Formats: sequence, structure tokens, C-alpha cells
Amino acid sequence: MKRTMSWALILFVLLLVGILATLAFFPGFVFSRWLSTRAVVAHALAFPLAMGSIGVACGVGALGFAGLRVMRGRPHAQGLTSWFWILLAVLGVVTFASSIRLSMPPGAATDSAPQGRTLTVLTWNTHDGNVETQLGKLLEEHRPDIVVLPETNSSRMARFLALSTNGPQYDLFERSFASRATSIEATLVLVSRDLGAYRLVEGPQVTFDAVHLVPDKDPSLPAIVGVHTAPPLPGLMDAWRTDLQLVAQMSGCANSPDVPGKEHISSAPGGTIVAGDVNATMRHGALAQQRGCTDASSKVTPSGKNRILATQGTWPASLPAVLRSPIDHVLLSGPLTPLSAQVLPTKESDHNPLLVTVGAK
Repeated sequence: MKRTMSWALILFVLLLVGILATLAFFPGFVFSRWLSTRAVVAHALAFPLAMGSIGVACGVGALGFAGLRVMRGRPHAQGLTSWFWILLAVLGVVTFASSIRLSMPPGAATDSAPQGRTLTVLTWNTHDGNVETQLGKLLEEHRPDIVVLPETNSSRMARFLALSTNGPQYDLFERSFASRATSIEATLVLVSRDLGAYRLVEGPQVTFDAVHLVPDKDPSLPAIVGVHTAPPLPGLMDAWRTDLQLVAQMSGCANSPDVPGKEHISSAPGGTIVAGDVNATMRHGALAQQRGCTDASSKVTPSGKNRILATQGTWPASLPAVLRSPIDHVLLSGPLTPLSAQVLPTKESDHNPLLVTVGAK
């Protein structure tokens, strides 16, 4: 009986090792995409380095316990029981190695060079905070062409823009409150008037908000979608999975044969920018496919920096950069290439702003 139990435990540990390796190195597999959207696993994937540290601690403890049993000559110290503890230690090592790989987005980093027009995109979930002062500084310093602001009070933002005299002038776009099925504050999209005229159109909707814009006159400009998906919380898991599929389809990360209202995105000759709070990393669900999209922040490595440390998360802002989860994104498709990306500091929201420079042909 004890021997059977030992074999069962050993096989269980080996199964966990295989699952971790699959999630870490083959995120686009059907199994990985399915498992990454299940409760607990989804949350662990969002914070891989923290989970890896826990795994190492467990592995070191298991290895130490196995060593003590051998040194003290305890019964069953040799044989299957010892193998179980050794394999548990191996699991800890594999967990840490996988966490390092999981902290790096799928695909290799790219070295990009400017090509033609350059656009600057800023996305920041303001958590309905009083962010006008810091936002004004960001707009004046970085002069972004496109700004996506999930969870932002539209009336307060309109007053701020009307009184703003420094920096670019912006047109503000939002869906009407009546058209949104949630009490969460709106997702606002600001477009610099220097970039060109845009108009609001109908398009696929995620749980909290999706604002669809198309260029009014210049077809070489990209279509813009500002999004805010449901979070992976109890009662919202199904909505979150559906939202991820829609975001992946709108951004080109996944195939989208029949998405009503997506025609303005897929036919945009200037490409598409989908930006905002996606409440997921690029290893969650359909986003892991990355068939026809580029996650701007995960494809650009700052010169001379370690890629793990360079890939900084945006939430929660209270944690150190390497422990934050990268759930805010700028997803590019068509003739758009990421040139640079940086996470900016903040104390006014639980999310950090993400600033991306994009090259367009």
C-alpha cells in the first residue's frame, strides 16, 4: 500500500512538472490556452516571479527534509519515498525556471527601427482618481498622439481638457452611458488634433467598455480601439474569457472569422491599435496565439537591460516593478511596429501608465 502511494505521489509530481513546462514554453498550445484561463492558474500566471519564489522555497524545504531523512537513517529514507522528496525539490526548481520564462512574454524581443510616421500611445487606467495634474504633466512632456483612459470620469476629463493650455489639444471620445452595461466609469480615448480627425463607430463590445474609432479622412491612419475587460474574479470568469477572445480577435492575435462589427478594424489600411486595461498577460487564453498582432511592450527590450527586468508590469502600482503584472497593453496589427515602451511611475492610481512609441509605414 505504501509503495503504491509513493508511486502515485511521484507520478503526480511528474505531471505537475510537465504542466508547468507546457505553460512556460508552449503557451500557444490549445491545452495551455485553456488552462491559463482557469481559476487559480490564471492568477498564478499573472504573477510568475512571486509564484516561482514560493516554488523555490518549497523545493529547498523538500530537499532539506529528504536529506535529513537519509542522514538520520529513517525508515523508507531510501527508495521511493526519498525519490518523492527529491522530485518535489526538482518541482521547485522547475517552478522557478518556469516563472522566469513566464515573466518573459511569448516570442523573441525585436530590434525595431523608425519607419515613416511615428505615433506615441499612452494608456492608463486611472481608477477614477484625481489624476488631472499628473496627466497634464504626462501630456505636456510626452505629447502622445493617442491616449486611452479606462475607468475615467468623462465630465471631469472634459473640463480638464477645456482648461488645458499647455501641450497638444485633444478630441475626447466615449460611448454614451446608456449604451454601456456597467456602472464602472467609462473608457475614454483622446486623439491629438495634430494627428488627424477621427469618428466614433459601433463595434464589438467587452464587459466594461470598448471605444471604436476610425480615421475620418486620412485612410493611412490606424483604427483605434480603447478597451477595458472584466477582471478574472469569481462571478466574472466567463465574461473575462469571452472578453479575452474578443480582444484577441479585434487585435489580430487570434483568427476572427465571424465577429460582427469588426469590418472597420480588419479593413483598416493603416493598421489597428487596441489599447487599454485587458486584465490579462499575453500568456492568458487567446492572447497567447499572437498570430497577427504585436504586444508593443513585450516586443521591445530597452538597450543594455536584462529582458526580465525590462518587461515591467503595470498593476498593482504599489508593488516593485518586476513583481507587477503586465495587464495593460498596446496591441498592434497591420503596418505598425513597436519602437519603444516604458512603464511610468504614479501615485494617483493602482495602475501605472504605459507609454509606447509606434512606427507606421
